[in-house]
Amino acid sequence: MSKPVNYEAAFLNALRTQEVLVSIYLISGVRLVGEVTSFDSESIFMRGIQSSNQITMIYKKSVSTIRPEGQFKFGD
Repeated sequence: MSKPVNYEAAFLNALRTQEVLVSIYLISGVRLVGEVTSFDSESIFMRGIQSSNQITMIYKKSVSTIRPEGQFKFGD
């Protein structure tokens, strides 16, 4: 039996490694724009476009949508 694919981790990792600009929409309606710098099972860290030195931690349970702002390679 094959191992199940973790599409969430694969998606976030592709965004991170290709340094794709993303919009992350929170359940509250707030939009955050930047690049994913790292992530784990509960949170996403992103660098905002306003300040490259500022890193924001976002809890995944507060995320509604993650939308890439540019093209990137995902999957085969």
